[in-house]
Parts: sequence; structure tokens; C-alpha cells
Amino acid sequence: GMGGVGKTTIAKVVYDKFSHEFEYMSFLENVRAVCNTMGLHHLQNQLLCDLLEVERNQNISNVGQGANMIKNVLRFKRVFIVHDDIDDSDQLEYLLRNRDWLGKGSRVIITTR
Repeated sequence: GMGGVGKTTIAKVVYDKFSHEFEYMSFLENVRAVCNTMGLHHLQNQLLCDLLEVERNQNISNVGQGANMIKNVLRFKRVFIVHDDIDDSDQLEYLLRNRDWLGKGSRVIITTR
């Protein structure tokens, strides 16, 4: 949808309301802007840090390695993930390649223009 209509705000409200029901959760805000300025590997690192509840860098050397690390962390876990402002299919490919990575009952919200 158009920028400024409230997609991110709605996603935040839903995330805040339901995230406590999940053991693993992540809200990646401004994916488009962060990807353009810092790179996709930075978003992968942030997702891993959120899911693992750690602050340290996960030492991702390339986006393929990052995708495999995410797959291994997500494997069969019930997660709640929000990816805000996705604008490229590669972002989804390397942040959440396959819904089979997710455990039963997982929820994913994606906002996009």
C-alpha cells in the first residue's frame, strides 16, 4: 500500500499484543532502508540476535551462510516474525526462504508498499 497509511503502526500493535504468546520473536523495521544502507547480512544478523536473545554479532560472512543459520535457528520453533517494508524478493529469500523452516503455529507478518 501507499507509504504513510499506517501499515507499520498496525504491525507494531499486532506484534505488541501477541508476541508474548511466542517463545521466539523478531520485528525487523524498515527492511528496505536498512538493506540499502547496511546490507542484507545486517538484517540477518539482527533476526538471529532477536531469535537467540543475544546482542553479539553472529559473524555472517555472506547472505547464503546467513540464510542457513536462520534456517537452523528457526527449525521447528514456534515464532512470531514481522518484516516491515520489504521491497525486494531477495529480502524474503534470505530472511525467510521457506515456510517449512517454521514450527507449527508460527506467524509471519510482512508489510510492503
